[in-house]
Amino acid sequence: MINTEGHQYITGHELVGIVVSLGESFQKAAAGPPDLYSALKIGDKVVSPFTSSCGECRPCRIGFTARCDDSLLFGSPRLPGAQAQYIRIPRAGGTLFRIPQDESTLGTEPAARIRTSDASLILLADILPTGYFAALQAIQHSNLAYAFAHKSFPVIPGFVSAFITGGESVKVEVDDAKLAFAVVGLGPVGLCALVSLVELLGLTGTPNFAIVAVDPNEARRAKAEAILATLGSSPGGADSAVTQYSR
Repeated sequence: MINTEGHQYITGHELVGIVVSLGESFQKAAAGPPDLYSALKIGDKVVSPFTSSCGECRPCRIGFTARCDDSLLFGSPRLPGAQAQYIRIPRAGGTLFRIPQDESTLGTEPAARIRTSDASLILLADILPTGYFAALQAIQHSNLAYAFAHKSFPVIPGFVSAFITGGESVKVEVDDAKLAFAVVGLGPVGLCALVSLVELLGLTGTPNFAIVAVDPNEARRAKAEAILATLGSSPGGADSAVTQYSR
């Protein structure tokens, strides 16, 4: 419990929990978005990000849930946080994400039906998406499009190129399309960004890239090396990354 300027509130942002009660908005016959209002049930395991969102306003509909018209921050004077035994989730149908159950464990206690640990699930609420989004933003930058399209800069998007004639771009050879990235800081977000970047580059079929992972903390560099070694045989092609560490 925090006491700030006379206001007491419970801290804690994102969370993993089990549904123990549903409000009046949750009905089996509920129509319209969000779908979770008609699907969520007591006993389901859920993940919540650090803000609530309605799932119905324009920002929510186009995917910018952090800009929801009715968004509130967990762990603030306006909304109690998750460092408690129970927490009430406003706009729960638009805020929560239900974790699919492992069908082979049906009949056991709800909390035992998920093979993924809570320590891993909590990453889905903030840390992993932040790192993933950083990696996604990097490879989607227009200055890098030449390496994926194998055409010289600038690469005109397909929906625009249909209206443009002339000025054909030069074909980019494989050796010309080498990409280099830096991940600065190998804390939780940095590690998620590193893993996401390696996997995304592998899935795009990019054969020629280097990643420089920078952190003065030797333990963090060792953790990154161990994670990359674990991912070495993954479908995303993590084994093709060239990774260096600043010492």
